[in-house]
Amino acid sequence: MFYALLIIVVLPATALSQGSGAEVERLPSRNPEFDRLEAPFIVYRSMTGRIMEVNPVERTFVIEVKDGRRYGFKLDRKTKLKADKETSLSEKKELSLNDFTVGQSVKVTFIPAEKRVTEVRARREKS
Repeated sequence: MFYALLIIVVLPATALSQGSGAEVERLPSRNPEFDRLEAPFIVYRSMTGRIMEVNPVERTFVIEVKDGRRYGFKLDRKTKLKADKETSLSEKKELSLNDFTVGQSVKVTFIPAEKRVTEVRARREKS
């Protein structure tokens, strides 16, 4: 009887003590840039539209998406400029913002949290 009472009282108490006070600690990584981020991953977004304005001097452009809304973007030195196959820009090895024209279909990939454009890709026209 004594052992049964001991098991009923002691086992639940040890189970509670195991779960209390648990805390997650963020360990440092090997990449210092990764450590400065609040989240352990980067969220990328992309949108496709037509170029409405291009300003190569300020490195900005505006696209219009299907529903008519317009979005402006500013490029930095790390932004990659690319072109799909079968586009007028696909033959060029080095693209610049000067190569993109008004009315051209593009896909813009960016990081909303950093307000940074990572890639602008000229898209081929669908037939």
